[in-house]
Amino acid sequence: KNGIAQGAGRSVGGFNMLAAVEKIAHRYNHLLVKYGGHKSAIGLSLKSENISEFRQAINEISREELSLLTPEEEVVSLDACIKASDITPDFLKQIEQLEPFGPENPPPLFWIKNLEVKTISRMGADGEHLRVKFSRGKVSGNGGSVADISAIGWGMSGIADDMENWKVVDVAGHIESHLWQDKEYMQIQIIDAKKGEQS
Repeated sequence: KNGIAQGAGRSVGGFNMLAAVEKIAHRYNHLLVKYGGHKSAIGLSLKSENISEFRQAINEISREELSLLTPEEEVVSLDACIKASDITPDFLKQIEQLEPFGPENPPPLFWIKNLEVKTISRMGADGEHLRVKFSRGKVSGNGGSVADISAIGWGMSGIADDMENWKVVDVAGHIESHLWQDKEYMQIQIIDAKKGEQS
């Protein structure tokens, strides 16, 4: 709006999001109008003409910082194992009752086994993000019919080729609502994924 773009970021693993943005503010003091947040999430604004330069800067710093993480910092801690058919609007409402989420109260991270891959695509300016549609089988309260669910993996397009070959996938991720064209959908935010076991 009026030439100013606003954005938000959320971190993964041991990556300090606020520290990364602070480095950008010091290295390239013309890029950001304002920013704030904490190690797991940030909000910022910048001139829209600087978006491309900011993207390059945050990717450069991310590569630097992520290369320094130890294996212990990359471990994914799961809260519960669920079936794909458990992902219903009522289940999402139960998760939302745990809000607000933040550093001291992170959103629950689920292990969802044996998701059948239906479609895979890449998104983002450089195709760096992963979008997947999974089948979640017969869902109660849905007339017993088979229902699909979308998933997004930020910065995870590197596993797209593997996932196409896996067909069935185990996913570690958050269950969240997603607003698209004034309609609310459930989606999985993928944190990690591996090949599932086909029955």
